[in-house]
Amino acid sequence: MEKFSNLVVETILNRSSVRSYKSDQIDGEALSVILKCGLRAPNGWNHQPWDIVYVQDKTFLDELNFAITSDSNNSVFYHAPTVVFISGNRDDEYYAADCPLAAENMVIAAASIGIGSCIIAYLSNFLNSQAGQVYKERLSIPENYEVCIAVALGHPTVPMHPHSSRDESKIRRY
Repeated sequence: MEKFSNLVVETILNRSSVRSYKSDQIDGEALSVILKCGLRAPNGWNHQPWDIVYVQDKTFLDELNFAITSDSNNSVFYHAPTVVFISGNRDDEYYAADCPLAAENMVIAAASIGIGSCIIAYLSNFLNSQAGQVYKERLSIPENYEVCIAVALGHPTVPMHPHSSRDESKIRRY
């Protein structure tokens, strides 16, 4: 493995999801780099079918959290100070694959510069429902776009640790 060791491989192997964030906002330059890395994700035919909106408004995030959970003590965003919402154009046949690739690029970039992250997929069900429509409108999500995934970003409250071991039997040769 040492033969293949480099910053990208080490970042991927050591990245883990962060579920507890400090309240201080991440640096604007760091956020810009993370978002640009999302835009550089591979995507079908270079259609770039995504719409990316980042939110740093705690009041909005708290309101959206309450609409999703009805529990102000539990945060679907893990109290992250920045949340990125990635939506895909339903007219593009690859949007459902391309949008998560943008999210993955963002979390790898974030980890490489010491910013914690967590991919949050399940809230798309709420945002794409009738009840979530008002929030999609407030986020200015284009008419024919579906929220695919969100990424929580911030400074972790505890040091980031590498993933627990993975089941390598999930890799098979044909």
